[in-house]
Amino acid sequence: MGMFNRALKSRFGILQRGFAKIGGTQGQDLAAELLKMSAKMGEIIDVKAKAKLVGSNVAVITPAARSKDAKIPYNSIVALRGVEKEAPALALDLREDLLGALVLDRAKNVAQFEDNQIDVHAEGRPATFKFGSESFGRVLDVEGKDLSTGQKPTKEKERSLELFRSIRMSAKARRRIKPRRQVYTGSIPIDLCEPIPEGSFVVLHGRRGTGKSLVAGRAVKAFLSEGDRSRRRIVYVSYSRNNCERVLAQAEALDARDRVLCLSIAENREHSSQAFLLPFAGAALAHQLRIDGEDVLLVVEDVVSHLCNELGIFRALKQPFSPISLANELVTISGTFLEGPASLTTLVAFEEEEVQEEFRGEATRLKHSLESLANVWIDFDLSDAAFRRILPKLTPGPNLHTFPWQRSIIRRLTDRLSEILLRVREEKNALELKRELKITVDPWDHYFIFDSEYFMKLLITSRELNTTQMILLVSFVLRIVELELSSQFKDSPEKLVEELFKFAANFKEYDDGKDILTYIEHVFTQRGDDEVHVDAILEGVSRLVEIFTLDLKMKGRFEAFKKDYLPGDV
Repeated sequence: MGMFNRALKSRFGILQRGFAKIGGTQGQDLAAELLKMSAKMGEIIDVKAKAKLVGSNVAVITPAARSKDAKIPYNSIVALRGVEKEAPALALDLREDLLGALVLDRAKNVAQFEDNQIDVHAEGRPATFKFGSESFGRVLDVEGKDLSTGQKPTKEKERSLELFRSIRMSAKARRRIKPRRQVYTGSIPIDLCEPIPEGSFVVLHGRRGTGKSLVAGRAVKAFLSEGDRSRRRIVYVSYSRNNCERVLAQAEALDARDRVLCLSIAENREHSSQAFLLPFAGAALAHQLRIDGEDVLLVVEDVVSHLCNELGIFRALKQPFSPISLANELVTISGTFLEGPASLTTLVAFEEEEVQEEFRGEATRLKHSLESLANVWIDFDLSDAAFRRILPKLTPGPNLHTFPWQRSIIRRLTDRLSEILLRVREEKNALELKRELKITVDPWDHYFIFDSEYFMKLLITSRELNTTQMILLVSFVLRIVELELSSQFKDSPEKLVEELFKFAANFKEYDDGKDILTYIEHVFTQRGDDEVHVDAILEGVSRLVEIFTLDLKMKGRFEAFKKDYLPGDV
């Protein structure tokens, strides 16, 4: 690119001098226009301006830099030069008469600048993120350096992505098509109650410690396990290097480390420039991989910390908000696009209680914005976990929460599960009403709601499930609910799930000696939406329940009769 710019500069210089010799207004106008084009293509713009540091990573450039004769391009790189020091900075457009700069170098390298001795030198080049094929399987910073070794991608294999502008697509490039398949997370409450279609913008909302990072990590694992792995990439953005290393370890266990690239910061969160640019670098990378024809899962952790960092930067510049919206950038690049076609699915984690008091109002506005933009909004709430974490937003009517991009077996199970969850909610409301009116409650009148305490815990198991195990477990729960067997199991829900999978691995009643788990996987991955085979799975589960309960009864772990509940049991 440098060679290209130098050659272009030479051509522009010759043409400019030629047009200037023509004389007259037309020649001068052509020469001036070529000068502007030359600057846009990456030439050095010599600007006489001053800057003043207002923080270790923020500077205000004086209005002289905004003159009509020499305007610093928005989002371009400038150099702040002191007596002995020089630091690169990103020019941030604030107002017509004011420009700001985000210092990209380490804070300690610019702290020695004296306010009245900082000159601004504009280079006219955009901020970029550099990566190469050898960058995958590593944790990089926003400069493309490996955080473990400090190495950058080799020049021969290096690719440079322009931040901010690289994801501004034309109207034609933004044309989307309908989702073709589902993105799985290994969580029944999400995969059946709040399913995620590919190309979605998904928000994981909840307090710290409620499982958002866990679900995001499982989504990464499921994404690499399903479909054609050679066409799938993961871009994981986190301020925590430990989370990045954990994701890479998961990918390595699947022999898919080379399909994952993690972005983090070299220092702590206080280093504002690294933290501010990090998610934008991830967005630019994910967008480019999608253009290259790969299906991409982009995970951005902790957007609230990014918001607080962003507000700190722009308030130091006397600007109330950033002109760059991270949420809008992420929504713009998410989707299944006509060109390709390939998909980009984005998962964003929002932790509300992490907000500092001074930023609460802005965080609330961001939350409302994300709610309006999100295709899927998933709440993580620890209170009343047996109900609130699994109950979807149900609207009475046919085909609750089923979509054409879901596999036939998933649609069938979702339909039946939705009916059960709706019944649980209705009966629980009726039970609460009786208690409020001080009407005597006979447990046998609401036996289903008492029974649900057990089978709901089966559905929200903390165990990590692949798609095959999820299909078997939900089918099993639907069958025991139908037969009203929930109260007769002596084992804890977690123990029962473990025993179920062990028993199923030896339950071989299919052709070629396949066990039921192998048969489900075979149908799910190869037979597609064949209803005959879906029926065969459900019939197999019915036989499994019959023999499994008989086996538990022989071992003394299954009650002979239903439990006789007492009014105070729930």
